[in-house]
Amino acid sequence: DVTSELFTEFRLLHREVAGRATRSVETWDAQERAVHLGEAFLITLRSSADELIGAALYAVSKHEATYAVAAYRRDLFDQPVSHVAHWHAIQHMKKCGIKWYHIGPRVYPGDLHPPTEKELSIAYFKEGFSTHMFFNVIVGL
Repeated sequence: DVTSELFTEFRLLHREVAGRATRSVETWDAQERAVHLGEAFLITLRSSADELIGAALYAVSKHEATYAVAAYRRDLFDQPVSHVAHWHAIQHMKKCGIKWYHIGPRVYPGDLHPPTEKELSIAYFKEGFSTHMFFNVIVGL
């Protein structure tokens, strides 16, 4: 059950990991409402001492889920803990009959706006995690 206290804990973890508040409390409130309306779900990861060490929010529709926002205490592990959240999220999606999991665009070194090393690392993860990749063509007019 996602309580307001848990969602606040998630928001504060995100602020701690990012080093600053990246957006308003109102946007977090909107995402919490989405969870309560069944339009999103939250996966949380806790340490053996019950400390929140990771959380990920997924927006959902009938057939698709989107990785919306997450925060992880990467400093506690030598391997990415986010994989655990993704695995649990996929299991939940399958139980809900969701057919597609959209984890976001994949960036490339030659993109118009060159990605950072972190963004390239995330892109490599997405590619390895994916069963399908779809091209998105944007034409400027």
